[in-house]
Amino acid sequence: MSDTTLTQRYVAAVVRSVPEDARTDVAAELEASIHDQVDARIDAGEPTTDAERAVLVELGDPAALAASYAGRPLTLVGPRVYLQWRRTLVMLLWIVVPLGTIGAVLIDALTGEAAGTIIATGITTLMQIGLHVAFWTTLAFAVVDRAGAATPMQPWTPERLPRLVPRGGTAGETIASAVTIAIAIGALLWDRLVGFVVLDGEAGPALTSSPLVLVLLVAVLVAQSAPQLAASRSGAWTRRIAVANAIVSLATGTLLVGLVAAGLVLSERLADRLETWGVAPVAGAIAIVVLVVGTAWNVVDGFLRARKAQRA
Repeated sequence: MSDTTLTQRYVAAVVRSVPEDARTDVAAELEASIHDQVDARIDAGEPTTDAERAVLVELGDPAALAASYAGRPLTLVGPRVYLQWRRTLVMLLWIVVPLGTIGAVLIDALTGEAAGTIIATGITTLMQIGLHVAFWTTLAFAVVDRAGAATPMQPWTPERLPRLVPRGGTAGETIASAVTIAIAIGALLWDRLVGFVVLDGEAGPALTSSPLVLVLLVAVLVAQSAPQLAASRSGAWTRRIAVANAIVSLATGTLLVGLVAAGLVLSERLADRLETWGVAPVAGAIAIVVLVVGTAWNVVDGFLRARKAQRA
């Protein structure tokens, strides 16, 4: 059978992406294969044009065929490195991103930026660091995948099987969390109605009288208890719950730091007295550091609980 336009175009499209030193051999092998398959279809009674088109359709996209000849993967990260890439990326995202975000928020808070600026910094920093970590990690593994052999980076063994997650065991923690929230809300009401601070012989509230700020504080308490409730419902802490806990902790922690930095948490009476004593900047800095450290620990603690449950 003589060459036809479709066959010539198909072979040219394939060899275009094949290393130059192999193009002649690949073209000859591919043309012979196409001719044989087309001749077989013609002998079976198909028209020449239909037979040729059917053979090319079965061969598929020439770019995919060229990749098979060149031994080149068509994925950014192939199966050889995928599992290690996923583990590394998840680990970096939940270590580098929270630490970088907390650091940026802390710098803005200590330099006296407004609450809106601090919250915006936290959100933009979280997104930027996450994108950079994902991009550079994926790029590194893509290079390794294309430069390495076809064997997995880390051979799998039965010892790497996860342990069964025990059911139950979190009811006590859930009860403790509920009691803590009840006590905290009770303390907020007591501060509002009676007051915890005695200045010049007169008791008064330590926290602001702004209803919006008080509602936000209660919302923070409830939100931080949600992961524990989810763990109780599922029977144990899991990686997914730990991730949700990290997101909630970072969001509520950023909100609290912003409120403290903007001077919206303390009552005017107490804030004025701290200014008079000259300790307001130090007190604010200590509160922000405590919040940042507490947020970071809460994130880490969620993953430690999930890992402990997996190993138990």
